[in-house]
Amino acid sequence: MSGFDKQVAFRSSEEHVRKILSEKFAEIWPDVLLFFIIRTQKLNATLGNPLDAIIIQVICWHHFLLNIRETVDTDDSSFDTALKLWSQYNHADDAAGSPKRLTFVAIERLTAIPFETVRRRVRGLEKRGWVIISDEIGIDLNIESPINQLIVGEVHPFEKQEFVKLLSKICKLL
Repeated sequence: MSGFDKQVAFRSSEEHVRKILSEKFAEIWPDVLLFFIIRTQKLNATLGNPLDAIIIQVICWHHFLLNIRETVDTDDSSFDTALKLWSQYNHADDAAGSPKRLTFVAIERLTAIPFETVRRRVRGLEKRGWVIISDEIGIDLNIESPINQLIVGEVHPFEKQEFVKLLSKICKLL
């Protein structure tokens, strides 16, 4: 399939999804909201409180972007490859001065949590060994921390299971 054909198929599929969402909104939306509620509940329970949960969520998202999305071979975007890359620091060598460094300001903007609260909470996460803060890489998840083991061993399998349930319900309507 050519690039143009893929674009046409995608637009057609996107229009179909928009149409189904419009027609079946009352069936779909409660399940979407429930997914986020259940996920948030799991994050809060595992990480201790809502502020740390949302901050760790942003740090993990950033870690994923740099270590997986920007380094994965597009022919192998499997879960096993992603998990292997998750457990590596691929960006440490070229992160110094990079605009891709995660900062307190970036977390403030992404979470709408006041800057001083972000700074205090992230410093607290650093004291617990959950995150690493350095001039070279900015703020990153400490993959050797117990919290990473909870994320990989408990949170992610739970999220994956719940996301499959959500997608299955949505796919039945498509």
